[in-house]
Amino acid sequence: MVEDYTGMLPPYTLWRKIVYRLSQLALTESIFTFTKRKKQPATDKDNPVVKVSPEAYNALVEIYNESTISMKDIASLLIVEGSKHVVYDKEE
Repeated sequence: MVEDYTGMLPPYTLWRKIVYRLSQLALTESIFTFTKRKKQPATDKDNPVVKVSPEAYNALVEIYNESTISMKDIASLLIVEGSKHVVYDKEE
């Protein structure tokens, strides 16, 4: 009953995700949302593209308009510096 109020609790195993989603009547979701996809790191030859929300884009534009740095360099700096403060919840 606690999960009905708080959402799914750890451990987040594939079987528990499936049972939880079924219990929440998430029957229309794709089975691929149960598994994690892994992206490959970019190489120097790649030119990766990431879509951001309008809110994030507007924040980037605001920073860009007040600086002399390119939008690419600002976004890269924000992502790299922000990633240093991410705490990962490791699954078993």
